[in-house]
Amino acid sequence: MKNRKQTAKELSSRGKKSKGSRDNQPKQSRTTSELLKIKRNRLVHQLQDQAYPNALKTCQQITKLQGEERPEFRILMTQAKLLIRLDRYSDCLKALDQLDSIYPGVADEKNMITFLRCYCIHKLGDSKKSYESLKFADNQFICVGHEERVKKLLEAQILYKLEKYPEAKKLYSELLSDSDPNHPEFQDLNQNLKIIEIKLDFIESRAPNEIHSNPVFKDSMEDLKITNEFFDGQLFNRKANNLSKGVKASKKKADQSRNYNRSGSMEKGKDKTAKSDLTEGNDLSAKENNDRRKKASNRWKPKRRKRGSPKRVEKDIRLSEDKKKTIPTSISQKKNTKKKNK
Repeated sequence: MKNRKQTAKELSSRGKKSKGSRDNQPKQSRTTSELLKIKRNRLVHQLQDQAYPNALKTCQQITKLQGEERPEFRILMTQAKLLIRLDRYSDCLKALDQLDSIYPGVADEKNMITFLRCYCIHKLGDSKKSYESLKFADNQFICVGHEERVKKLLEAQILYKLEKYPEAKKLYSELLSDSDPNHPEFQDLNQNLKIIEIKLDFIESRAPNEIHSNPVFKDSMEDLKITNEFFDGQLFNRKANNLSKGVKASKKKADQSRNYNRSGSMEKGKDKTAKSDLTEGNDLSAKENNDRRKKASNRWKPKRRKRGSPKRVEKDIRLSEDKKKTIPTSISQKKNTKKKNK
């Protein structure tokens, strides 16, 4: 037993010594290159998982680590795109200005920077300025492939916002002809094109007549926006159905109120209806109508037995007998009942 206890103590002391030796060892500090590698890998995973706020934080950490040197162009570009994703358009414009100041001579990504800047200005509400800057960039740079498609999409959105519907329709039809029908982008483009066609139809054919007849109609049409979820082919049909349902409901309420006044539930209503029916025409028809109304009004009332009926008399007798048994009429009767009970 003693040997076992000694061995246990020795093992515990050894473990303590080993832990203390580990704690005393100094931690190895990582170099900036190792930290940057870890942060880049983390950024890739965050972008794949669509964790955009966390990805923006990692981008900012990478730029801080590269503070003494020049920050990487790709990191600054991803930071600007993430700010657009998070609807921080003014911050994105600042980031793009910083990118232009650090990398003034980058010709490959210059088009994308101008597109991002135009998009931010458009989203902040100045569509006219964004269109002018886009046209200025179009004269300076040549767009090929994916960049040309991005430019067309952006230009179509800005033209729609500026109410230049024929030009926007032309661009959307060109984009639809090149897109794949199985791709989700095809559905969005098709919806946007339909909205523009509705707008054009309203302006060209229906607007002159409708504005004179109904001035509010134009305001209701202005609510249409180019979005992925807004447009539906049955939108106007739904609105018409809702209006017709509302009209039917109001008619039903009016009919019910008239029937209530004509029914025999209220005495004033009875007299008025009887007088009007008698003055209108036949007395027999008026009496028949009154009888029907009385039957209709009495239909929901609970049926009561008449006083003279035998069942009613039997019930009254039983109730009186029960009262006599249970409730004594005088104090002497109360005393007698107590004595009997004893």
